[in-house]
Amino acid sequence: MSAGALVAPFGWGPIRSIAASVAWRWSLLVAAFWPVWAWYVTRLCDGSDEPLGIVALAVAAAVVVRRRPAWRDPLCSVPVAVLLAAYALTWPWVPPLVRSVLAVMTLCAGLGRFPGGPGTWGLALLSLPIESTVQFFLGYPLRLLAGAMTTRLLGIGGLSLEQQGVALLWRGETVLIDAPCSGVKMLWLGGVLLAGIAAWRGIGLGRTFLLGGASLVLLLAGNALRNAALFLTETRLVPAPEWSHGPIGLAILGCCVLLMLQIDRRCTADHRIVTTPRPRTHVDVGVRTGFAAALCLIAALMPALAKEGPAEPSADGACVWPLALEGRRLQYRPLTAEEQRFARGFPGQIAVASMGARRIVLRFVARPTRRLHPAADCLRGIGYTVRPLPAWRDADGHVWSRFQATKPSEACVVREQITDVSGRAWSDVSAWYWAAVLGQTEGPWLAVTAIESAAGAAGMR
Repeated sequence: MSAGALVAPFGWGPIRSIAASVAWRWSLLVAAFWPVWAWYVTRLCDGSDEPLGIVALAVAAAVVVRRRPAWRDPLCSVPVAVLLAAYALTWPWVPPLVRSVLAVMTLCAGLGRFPGGPGTWGLALLSLPIESTVQFFLGYPLRLLAGAMTTRLLGIGGLSLEQQGVALLWRGETVLIDAPCSGVKMLWLGGVLLAGIAAWRGIGLGRTFLLGGASLVLLLAGNALRNAALFLTETRLVPAPEWSHGPIGLAILGCCVLLMLQIDRRCTADHRIVTTPRPRTHVDVGVRTGFAAALCLIAALMPALAKEGPAEPSADGACVWPLALEGRRLQYRPLTAEEQRFARGFPGQIAVASMGARRIVLRFVARPTRRLHPAADCLRGIGYTVRPLPAWRDADGHVWSRFQATKPSEACVVREQITDVSGRAWSDVSAWYWAAVLGQTEGPWLAVTAIESAAGAAGMR
């Protein structure tokens, strides 16, 4: 029987009217979050975060198309109304990333119960630019865990290592577990695979958590194995070229993926979501739709109706900038107009100096703050490609993180360190942040970023 014969008793008019009504409501819901989409596109294009979220977004779209949810009026959903209200009420006080989480959760709630299940929610959340934020807050704890697991793993092989924070000591050599070795990217890729499997196969919440727990343990073990392999190559116990670091990581990640697929087959066979129609309520649909539409309007107007919450307090008192660094005198210069604009939004003070051919950027803060970004994020944001380098230890025994930043016409080596008033030093902002939050150090703190040409830094080891 043709589609025309099926709809002949009713006519195409009512069906088109219903479709147009649903599309109009979805358009209203999406438009309510226009500040989130503007922020998302900006973060996607400015290079300050990895644009990997597009992969998760594409997988989520493929799942939605495959599962073909029963599109309905999203404004009739109580969870949508609750999330819209939470978005509007918290807008002035929460950072853009939290707003974006509320926005994608609202859209997922608008889809209702369809076979994609919790996996689709996971894909939607993983599509957001979250890697740099996760690295800032969880990078240091994950590196501590990776160091402990790596030490025990190499101990099984007969190597006696000592772990000092995120550094591994062996026979006078120090191997730093730097930010790329935290496993954040491996966990993100594993999360996308897990959420994609759960959404594609329609796995329920309980089985998704079961698979997620097994996958988390597997990925953490895989990252420890990767760090152990890199330790062996860094200390020359196993001779390998420098370019082998990438293939080693990819090979271990591939093994983890294959094992995750095997776990999925054993743990989630024939455990799919069974959707049952919800009982109709007697609440007037028009009232619920009208209330949600009003919330959409308020959410869209929040940037104009409400002022941003209080900014982070700036550093207390004036900073006394150091006159020398590593025994060499610093020549300070006034900030450029662009640097002054950046300094106005920074909860502290900024100075720029030169030390021979090196450019030195100093940032002074009195309180722990997320806005003390790693230098790598800032340089990626202005178009540089960043490649991690081995850590460097100065004459005082303090470890600096290092990376190479390149543009088509320029290549430079950047090193970074954060110190407190007592002379204690951290090689990355995540380690410093946790020490400051846990009261292990007292401010103020000085972040020093040294930039020099790649040719000038060739002798630094």
